[in-house]
Amino acid sequence: MNASFALFASLGIALLVAPSVCRAEAGGSVAEPSGATSEKAEARNPPPADGRWRRSRSPQPAFVPAEESLEVERMLEALGYAAGSREATAEAIISSYEQGAALPGVNLFSSGHAPAAYLIDMKGNVLHEWRIAFDQIWSVTGDRRPPNSFFWRRVHVSENGDLLGIFANLGLVKIDVNSELIWAVRFRAHHDLEVMPNGDIYVLGREGGVIPDMHPTEPSIEDVILVLDSEGKEKRRVSVLRTLQESPYASIFARRKPSGDLLHTNSLEVLDGRIAGALPAFAAGSVLTSMRVVDAIAVIDMDDAKVIWAHEGSFRKQHDPKILPNGNLMLFDNRWKPGRSRVIEIDPVSGQTAWEYVGSPERPFFSATCGTAQRLVNGNTLITESDNGRAFEVTPDRRIVWEFHSPHRAGENGEFVATLFEVVRLAPDFGKSWWNAAGPRR
Repeated sequence: MNASFALFASLGIALLVAPSVCRAEAGGSVAEPSGATSEKAEARNPPPADGRWRRSRSPQPAFVPAEESLEVERMLEALGYAAGSREATAEAIISSYEQGAALPGVNLFSSGHAPAAYLIDMKGNVLHEWRIAFDQIWSVTGDRRPPNSFFWRRVHVSENGDLLGIFANLGLVKIDVNSELIWAVRFRAHHDLEVMPNGDIYVLGREGGVIPDMHPTEPSIEDVILVLDSEGKEKRRVSVLRTLQESPYASIFARRKPSGDLLHTNSLEVLDGRIAGALPAFAAGSVLTSMRVVDAIAVIDMDDAKVIWAHEGSFRKQHDPKILPNGNLMLFDNRWKPGRSRVIEIDPVSGQTAWEYVGSPERPFFSATCGTAQRLVNGNTLITESDNGRAFEVTPDRRIVWEFHSPHRAGENGEFVATLFEVVRLAPDFGKSWWNAAGPRR
């Protein structure tokens, strides 16, 4: 084992190699994790060991976790071990629903409680469930499973009911409507993916090791954008790190960490060229990304492998930038103010704010990590407040007309809620033929 690999392996990370596709690998028996959380506040009643959980905001404001360290460093660390932690109910909780004001549809979501995804109606009834365990796909060596193997970080459903799921830093899987494995690719997939009309899959990945021009001895993470075909085979990859370093926007790179998680790229969107007339950098095929560590968003030309546009605003630790039908850019601003998040829509040409949602003292809004926002066809915005297990739909005048609270809770008094990674609104008849036929899997 060379020095670079040894140093990085000490953090619990394997070097990212070309993805290898498997179709039906049987997993072996796996021992459960053991250990204890380091958070003093959770010493007596820690969150469950399996999955990703946060202390719920009820009735006090949400527990604010410490600044995230290397996500990959924590892959071999459990989130806490609760003897007798209870399994949360599988029934959704809808606290607000104004029919006629909320956009009709069905909702897809995944959360940190399990490697599962759900399709629910507007009243919270479960229409369909997908689920497959990590050890049903891959065998596991060692005495415990990686914590990220207990949930899917991001999912995508196709019209026929096939589902893609990211096991963060571990791999990408595709299952059918009956949760049977189609294929699985073992690599450091993370955070986000997008499926193109031709079936290609754009997905974030990671490489790791000592990068001499970053730090001569300490290991670092290099984010990459991979393009896979519809069967999960790699077609190309582009280093996010190098696209920024070798661009006119390299000054942004100066704010990176000296080693470790250099950029923490956390989203991607393949652009369709709708605003290329005003901003040529936003041409079809380029990729809009978010770099959390340096508080910046950027457009990458995938052909030239360079950042060709970047923006630094008043946002902090942001997620999920996207171009709206009106040509504006919307993102989730996680650390807008201490203990407060916002969703902001800006004009990418002028940089001016066109709209924002910030919550209120009566309806606080904060997610230190994760978080998404979807502009709906009726002009409303569906926001996922991940750390608090909440999603809600707001009108342009910021009135909440639909609100969902994750039922996946644990702890002696239900004080922990599984991270709600994303809720996506789909058309009312989406998948109706197959979820009627197949029904939920429990």
